[in-house]
Amino acid sequence: MSTKEVPGLNDRALVSVDEMLRCSAELGVKRGSVVGARILDAGNESLGGLHAGVLIAQMAMANLGKVSLLPNPDPTQLGPVVAVNVTHPVAACVICQHDGWLIEDEESDYKARGSGPFRAAYGKEELYDIFGFRERTGVAVGVIETNTTPPKQLVHQLSIMCSVEQHHLALICVNPSSLAGSVLTASRTVEWALMKLHSMNFNIKRIVSAYGVCPLGAVGGGMIRSVANAYDQLIYNSQVTLYATGDDETLASVITQLPSNTSSMFGQRSESLLSIDSSTAQTLDPALRSPAKICIQNIETGNMHVQNN
Repeated sequence: MSTKEVPGLNDRALVSVDEMLRCSAELGVKRGSVVGARILDAGNESLGGLHAGVLIAQMAMANLGKVSLLPNPDPTQLGPVVAVNVTHPVAACVICQHDGWLIEDEESDYKARGSGPFRAAYGKEELYDIFGFRERTGVAVGVIETNTTPPKQLVHQLSIMCSVEQHHLALICVNPSSLAGSVLTASRTVEWALMKLHSMNFNIKRIVSAYGVCPLGAVGGGMIRSVANAYDQLIYNSQVTLYATGDDETLASVITQLPSNTSSMFGQRSESLLSIDSSTAQTLDPALRSPAKICIQNIETGNMHVQNN
């Protein structure tokens, strides 16, 4: 199995960890420790504010993307939008930001999704067989979307899986129903577009830069409602511009199947799709996990390919 080592992903994210530790009170996060690992709580036993969400969203991309809160361009809509500007989209959004690591502990029945550069230190997901980017590192930084702190045995296991000492592991625990969690979810516009393209067997290495905007979803009312509100904004109100190289024929072909309206579930609210019954949690149709409006600009030919809801 070949691997491609790209040093510095976890080190880049560690810069934001240090900043959040210094400014924890101002950011509305709580500092803690579990078996020596640094734990930052955003939205469980703390407020988890908007600025914290911006830093966490950038951290999840190993600081390879710039995240900003901007006024909503739609004058009829109140509240900000989350803007993401990425110049290394595969490394930032697929290798780091994608919440592709299902973190589980059978003894405590703990389950959560993991994102951030510690996924590259772990490197066992299929994406790393395809793109490489596995990282040997002395530190590991991860974002866990959860409403509870991970148990001691799981934190210890995560350090082993990432091949770092426990005190060199930093976990940011973000409650998706917090303000910080809403920013983190809204920052996934470009990631959703890239993962949809990847599922269509498009070579996403052709995407060399990207920009996305998404309004913040309303928070409160519990985990399911908050996540559903954030997903609705991504599915029905987000916009992404991808900057690509190569031929225009394939770009014209994929753009027609890229936006979220290509899903048979388009039009349904996410809260009904994410509702939990007695046996299982329903998941979104992968075709629905895509921005509402997408433009692909070919930076070599100057042609633009646009498809929207």
